[in-house]
Order: sequence, then C-alpha cells, then structure tokens
Amino acid sequence: MIRSAKIRPLISVVIPTYNEQYSIRKCLNHLLSQDFSKPYEVIVVDGPSQDKTYDIAKKMGARVFKINERGISLAWQKGSEKSRSEIIAFTEADTLVPKNWISEIYQNFQINRSAVGLVGQYRFKNNTKLNYLIAIIMFLVDKIHEIWKGHYAFRGTNFAVRKEYLKICGGFNVNIKTHGDVELSSRIKNFGEIIYLPNLIVSTTNRHVKSPGNFINFLIRAGRAIYYINVIGKPEKINKMYDIR
Repeated sequence: MIRSAKIRPLISVVIPTYNEQYSIRKCLNHLLSQDFSKPYEVIVVDGPSQDKTYDIAKKMGARVFKINERGISLAWQKGSEKSRSEIIAFTEADTLVPKNWISEIYQNFQINRSAVGLVGQYRFKNNTKLNYLIAIIMFLVDKIHEIWKGHYAFRGTNFAVRKEYLKICGGFNVNIKTHGDVELSSRIKNFGEIIYLPNLIVSTTNRHVKSPGNFINFLIRAGRAIYYINVIGKPEKINKMYDIR
C-alpha cells in the first residue's frame, strides 16, 4: 500500500467506519498483506466515531477522513471523492478480504474494458451452518435480480466501480442512509456491464443476523429496500423503513 502523495495509485479501497476500533485493525491488516504488487491506497471514512477508530486507521497508514454525520452512502461518496485512482473498491470494517482481492478486481477490470463495476459475495465468519444457507440465498437472489433487472446488484462488503462512471451517473445517493450500494447499481448499469464474481468471497461478521429472527427481519428489510429502489423508484422510503433520520 502506498503512503506517498506523489505516487498515483491504480486502485483505491474505501472503507466506511463507525465505532469500529475492535475490527478495523484486522480489516486493514488483510488489506496491507495483498498480493497486488502495484500501487494502491486505502481510504477510511470515519464518522462520527466516539472510539479510537480514526487513530488506529491513521497509524496503520490509511488515508482517513472525518464526516460529521452517519450514513454509509455519505461515507462512500466522500471516500470516492477523495480517491486518486480510476478504480474504486469498497468493503466494510468488520470484513476480511482474501489475499488476492485487489489483484482480482484490478485484473477483471483490465480484461473487461466495458465493465462499469463488479460485485462478489460474502460469507460469515465462524458460522458454517448459516453459510450454507447464505450461499444458496445469495445465489438465488443474485440470479433473480439479474434476470429481473438485467444486471447484478452491488453489496457493500465486496464491490468496485470505475470512477469515471460513478461520476457520470451522479455518484452515491447521499439522501438514503442504507442500501446505497443497490441503488447505485440500478443507475450505473445504464453505462455498461456489472461483472459478477461469485468466487471472489470476503469474510464478514454476522452481527446483524445473529438469531433466526434477526436473519428473517434482515431478509424482509432487504427485500423491501429492493422494492423501493427497483419497483416504485422511491429509495428515500428506505430511511422511514429503518426509522433513520
């Protein structure tokens, strides 16, 4: 990972954070040990954490920026604006990427020159039984979405875009506080292909779906969010669904 402002990176990694002092170190360690030999940068957009997330990320060599309000779409947009490369990859602070994550993203963009974005999958850490179910559900959801809308939807733990087309389509919708990844994919797909990489898998926590009840609620909310975005075209209704102000 480069630390010099004089060297232009070939890929930027953006990580939104909020009170992630117990996970950000492992996340960054995995990004620091990539097999990608070319220059790349890691950008952490923190806001507004009340713990040591900012300090830890700064000491580990990431470019760190503060924002004054919560909202993952806002953090993604801020990180994109601060990025210095034409390819921007996104993951989350409680997520561990494989050693070849950056190289796979970079190589796929080089091979697929018409691609505007790409998306991979995720699995939960230390939860084998749930992962079997997740693998099946994700495969079905991805295929249904691709057949229905003609493109694959981004997921926040594991996706990337060409900065040129991110700008052309208007960037992230900062007026919605969640599911901005799905909403972005519904617009950027008008300018090219979104590549699906089912074998590019990251590992994340299951903190939002620790119980069967939470998991069912998670699926229901995700389904409703996709409905608001893709069917009625009113993504702002997502904020009310989550009671986010």
